[in-house]
Amino acid sequence: MLRPLVGLVVLLALGALGSTPLRGAHDDERPLAAAEDADLWQRLHRGDALWRPRVEVRGDGRRVYRLRRLAGDPPLDLAAIQALERAPDPFAADRQQVRELIETLRHHGVLLRLGPPRRRGALAEWEPRARVLRLRPDALDQGHRGLARILNHEAIHVAQSCAAGGLNRSPQLLGLPRALPADLEPVLASDTYALLDDGARELEREAFAGQGTAGLGVQLIRRHCPPPAGAVPPRAAG
Repeated sequence: MLRPLVGLVVLLALGALGSTPLRGAHDDERPLAAAEDADLWQRLHRGDALWRPRVEVRGDGRRVYRLRRLAGDPPLDLAAIQALERAPDPFAADRQQVRELIETLRHHGVLLRLGPPRRRGALAEWEPRARVLRLRPDALDQGHRGLARILNHEAIHVAQSCAAGGLNRSPQLLGLPRALPADLEPVLASDTYALLDDGARELEREAFAGQGTAGLGVQLIRRHCPPPAGAVPPRAAG
């Protein structure tokens, strides 16, 4: 799930399966189908504006930059922030990552749906029994930066299921490094995860640790999840 903003920092988290009460089935969700992609990309482009540096000019003439960042992002110096401000398309890599994640998930049999997650408070969730990766529609307003991190996290959970025997199986650890950046440790220590058993907490730790590595979710799905028979491969990147 996507945690609320803390200052200008976005924290990403996902409730482990079975850890909190689930809502009933929803009639107001819809497939994230190709015909809906135009609206998806428009909303993401609008959300990208949130990630550009904002400049405040103080009374004494000083310029102060405010920058939204994701938990685990390295700090940027002034030159890097100014370069981001001037860049004509600073989110090209994030946009490509989102497209590749969506195409790879679809190709390997994951059903992508827009609608309220069954788990309260989540912006996204992986539901193995139904093979559904569910995105709350306002997750799109996080822009390509935010959605790339959300989908990468969820793709790691999908790969955890495949490693356990198939998309519809309960996830198991993949054996990836699980050391977290300091600003992600409080997420796992929050009330959201108070009821997790040790196994579920380590699944989350593994997904958190890898969510900021571009391309990792796609790599793990291709390694652990065989595509359905007859599935048409995604078009080549670029």
